[in-house]
Amino acid sequence: MAMLSLFVVSGGLLALALFVYRADTQSAIHRWFASFVACFAVWAFGIAGRQSGTHLDAWNDVVFASASFLPATLLGFTYAFPVQSTVVPRWLVQGNVVVGGVFALLAAGTPLIYYQPEITALGFARKSGALYPAFAFYILAGWVLGLATLVAKWRAARSVARTQV
Repeated sequence: MAMLSLFVVSGGLLALALFVYRADTQSAIHRWFASFVACFAVWAFGIAGRQSGTHLDAWNDVVFASASFLPATLLGFTYAFPVQSTVVPRWLVQGNVVVGGVFALLAAGTPLIYYQPEITALGFARKSGALYPAFAFYILAGWVLGLATLVAKWRAARSVARTQV
């Protein structure tokens, strides 16, 4: 039942991403938000597929690859919303996307991030690869940077802009 619910949630998130993107394809805010939500949709889809208990490597590749882009897309969204950031340099956003792409490729193509996924009596389990600590640090640092950018914008904003943030 949980698997079906996650597939439905994934579909809803993907529809939201498409709806927001199509509302204004020229807007950086819309593109970053749609990318962020689409990454969550793919991540939820991968988690749902992994619960089937078959093709665990493929489903885990989807989960880790989409998770690799979540911090970068969050930072990109907080960089652009509600106005372009002066707190975070643009190269940092672009660098985060590149690092996310590298981790996505490493997770999907090598055992350096994770390996040996399996379903045990206690649930899903996998072994951590040699680069898993770097991956975990990237995820944590990316989320902290994205949220810190949002807080900095909120503190600097006034009136309607503060309400938007």
